[in-house]
Amino acid sequence: MNMNTAKRFMQQPRFASKGFVTLLGVLIVGAIGTAITLSLLVFGVGASRTSLSLQQSHQAKALANACAEHALNELRLSQGYGGNEPYTFAGNTCQIYPIQTVGNTTTIHTTGTVGDVIRKAEVILSQLQPSLTVSSWQEKDF
Repeated sequence: MNMNTAKRFMQQPRFASKGFVTLLGVLIVGAIGTAITLSLLVFGVGASRTSLSLQQSHQAKALANACAEHALNELRLSQGYGGNEPYTFAGNTCQIYPIQTVGNTTTIHTTGTVGDVIRKAEVILSQLQPSLTVSSWQEKDF
């Protein structure tokens, strides 16, 4: 083998380096695309969890308010109604706590529970006769 032949075998063909650059470019673009796709999937799962918690929170609040409405109706029918009872609606629960009366002020506390979310409502009545008068209705931690 002479020197020229040996040099020719030692050199890489011109098209081999272009193919390597192209392959490397495709791999980099693929890696970036995969990273973006995974980021979007993780973000989507997080958004779904947040959306579910928000929905459960609204349902729990509505449930607490429904129990407060029920307690108001029971008080309207009988001023001796004492509360202290649970209710279950469509697998979710709400609780009416014992109704507190001090002087002319009557206070109703309720909670609504959906999943792990608990929301609370407090209704304050300033009079029971001749009709119920609500002076305050708010979400409150008690």
